[in-house]
Amino acid sequence: MKRIRSLAAVAVLSIVILFLIASHAGTPVLYNPESDAVTPYHTNPAALEKVSGDNAERLLPIMSDLLNTPGTLVLNLKYNDLDLASKDLAKYRELTRSIDNLVINLDMSGTEVEQFQKMNQKNLQILSELFNETSRFEELRTLEIRYKDENDPAILTSITYEGQSLRNRVRQLYNEYQLQEEPLVEVSSDFELNTTHYEESQTDFAEIVRTVEQVQTQRTNELQSLPGSASNHGTLGISVTPSEGIYNTVLMISGLYSGADTGHTQVEIFIDSEKEAEIITDLNGYYQYSYTLRDMPEGLHTLFAVAETSVYSDITGFNVKPLDTKLTLLPPERSGGKYICSGSFTGVSGEPLTNTALQVVTDKKIRINAVTDGKGNYSAPVALTPGIHTIQAVFQNRLLPLSPAESEIYTINVTRSTELLTPDGSSDTDPVTLLIVVVIIGASVAASVFYLRRRKGLQDRRTTRIPETRDTSDTGRDSSAPAAAGDEESRDAPLPAFEDQENALDIFEHLKTHDFMAAAHGLFVTLRNNISVRLSLEHSESLTPRELCTKSRDFSFYSNLKRFIRRYEIVRYSGTLPSADDRDELGSAFSATSGDLEDEHEKSG
Repeated sequence: MKRIRSLAAVAVLSIVILFLIASHAGTPVLYNPESDAVTPYHTNPAALEKVSGDNAERLLPIMSDLLNTPGTLVLNLKYNDLDLASKDLAKYRELTRSIDNLVINLDMSGTEVEQFQKMNQKNLQILSELFNETSRFEELRTLEIRYKDENDPAILTSITYEGQSLRNRVRQLYNEYQLQEEPLVEVSSDFELNTTHYEESQTDFAEIVRTVEQVQTQRTNELQSLPGSASNHGTLGISVTPSEGIYNTVLMISGLYSGADTGHTQVEIFIDSEKEAEIITDLNGYYQYSYTLRDMPEGLHTLFAVAETSVYSDITGFNVKPLDTKLTLLPPERSGGKYICSGSFTGVSGEPLTNTALQVVTDKKIRINAVTDGKGNYSAPVALTPGIHTIQAVFQNRLLPLSPAESEIYTINVTRSTELLTPDGSSDTDPVTLLIVVVIIGASVAASVFYLRRRKGLQDRRTTRIPETRDTSDTGRDSSAPAAAGDEESRDAPLPAFEDQENALDIFEHLKTHDFMAAAHGLFVTLRNNISVRLSLEHSESLTPRELCTKSRDFSFYSNLKRFIRRYEIVRYSGTLPSADDRDELGSAFSATSGDLEDEHEKSG
């Protein structure tokens, strides 16, 4: 009867424990690093402003290279060495991917490292476009030489006008690059990084802008002086009203083609040297075209027209200003196993921004694309695993004249439930989850029965303890050597406590093939206890191997302790049987650390 009561008690206790585990299994988070209060017993990773420890060894060299590479890239563009500049740009992209991955994997959102990462991404976009624009500008130089020899004013006019568009764009890129300098240098100085090459790239970038403007000015003057540059077929005028606007502003482009037979003539309109439209003049040679500002970046844009008889208008232009935007996100709602994220994207005055792509970001890592409808609303389903997640909508597109925008951030605690929502909205028990629970309970009860049956026999046999000293018999066998495979008495002996360093290695040698994981842990505990006493560490029992190593960084035994900890983690957590080299190396590192501790103690004494 007593045995039955014991089994029943164990079974009931197992069910209670499994129930408690199941209720919290979906959210295995000890605290929310963004909201929980700071205590003396933990470090809040969300509050860290700077990188430290092992992460610094990985991040700081990459950050330094990211500051140096733009200097080399811009310098090569300055001297028109496009081959080397292309290699620099490829290297820059690879370094950017490296730091992006580290920021995500190390969960360093909200830190100064993430600020550095975002500014670096912007610099990569600017310099990539600078490479493309300067490459095209060099192509125009080659074409200009060719068509000067052929004395073709029409082609030279086209080259000149495209060069004007490139000049405006290079100047705009330089303005954006300048805005990056002060905040990036400020963040870099906090990490004691050398920003000399990056600051020099600002000077070289300015030199590129001056060169482009000088070449373009000379090109325009030469075009006007060429014989035959003025057309005998008439003149083509062009104007734009208004001369500047924001997103969705409608511009009216118009002009008059004057001369003989100008009625019903085809006129091509070019914006930034790309053909936008073909218009037919009326009987009097007048043309008109309405253009809506949408798919173009902010800044100055060139505009000109060409009649079918190769008559070019003068160059004019217009300025696009960014529209301030507002992005909202409603509280996500669960539906069919996913969370529906919806909201609106508008201008600050409330005008809807239609057919515009944005993203819903979970945990600042995973991005789901969404597109606004005719009213500026959007919706996107997001699948979330059990745990605590953040959700936010973001918009950023340098190719549109819209300011970047971010919505409010929602934190969602997704719990694992034994109920699933069916398509009709009713709830139904998940048979798979129920089966798993039943199997776990059954396995727990069976294990409890097995344990109780074996326990009594084991207690009778656990009477022999391992000797603390070696004793070699006449046969030469070490009495503390590993027991034979069938030696039940030795194999079932309880693990001893490593009371001091002298007998620790003796016990370790005995247990190396017997219970090596426990033996390795015993060595670690011995070192932790002795180091904690020497360094007067509080709460030493809670110190992890790496925390112990960090606290010993300034002492002479640090090097050997670090070697011991590295091998200990391989042995303890790899999940595989350690090799003979691993075992010997662990013992050797322990001995060396123990010796250093003794030396440290004698010096302090």
